[in-house]
Amino acid sequence: MVAILEKLRVFPASRRHTGFPAINLLPSAPTLGRLTSGTSLFLLLFVAEVLVVFMLYSNQSDDLLRGARAVIPILPQEISPASRRITILNDRIAIYKERTAQRGELRGTISDKQLDWPSLLRFIFSSVPDEVKISSVRLSTVSPRVIELVGQTKDTPQLLDYKELLLQSKEFASVAIRATVRRGDSIEFTFDLEASK
Repeated sequence: MVAILEKLRVFPASRRHTGFPAINLLPSAPTLGRLTSGTSLFLLLFVAEVLVVFMLYSNQSDDLLRGARAVIPILPQEISPASRRITILNDRIAIYKERTAQRGELRGTISDKQLDWPSLLRFIFSSVPDEVKISSVRLSTVSPRVIELVGQTKDTPQLLDYKELLLQSKEFASVAIRATVRRGDSIEFTFDLEASK
C-alpha cells in the first residue's frame, strides 16, 4: 500500500519542473492513530445499537412475512364470494336484458293485435236492426282478434240479416254464430266476430 501511495505522491519541483507548484496532499506514510478508550467505547456502543435495530427490524419483517403467509390462504376464499356476487349480478343483468327484449317483442305483438275499438263498436251499434238488441260486447278468450257479441232478437231471419250485414263490412274477416238459445218468444245469440285489422 505504501508503494502505491508513493507513486501517487507529487514530487518536489527540484526533480521535475512543470510550471506548477509542488503540492503534497498525502502523507509520506499512512499511519493509524491509536483509538482512545472513549472513542472505542463510542464505536462499540454504536455498532451494538445498529445490531439491535437490525435485529428488531428483522423480527418485524419476520412477523410481517408470517402475517402475509396467514393472509394468502384467506384471499382465495374472499375472492370467491366476490366472484360469486359478480356472477349473480351478471346473471341478473342477462335476465333483465332478456325480459326487456321480451317486453319489446310483446309491445310489438300487442300493438299488432290491438283492435281499433272505437271504429268497431261504432260499426256494431250503428248497423243493428231495430228488432235486435245487443247485451254485451267483449274480447274473446279464444283469440285476441275475436270479439264476442251477445244479444237477443225476436226471430231467426233478423239474426241472419244482421250476420250478413256484419260480414259485408270491411271491419270483420269472419262472423260465426257460436250459440243460439230460444227463451220464450226471443232468441239469445252469441256471435264470434274476427276483426280484419
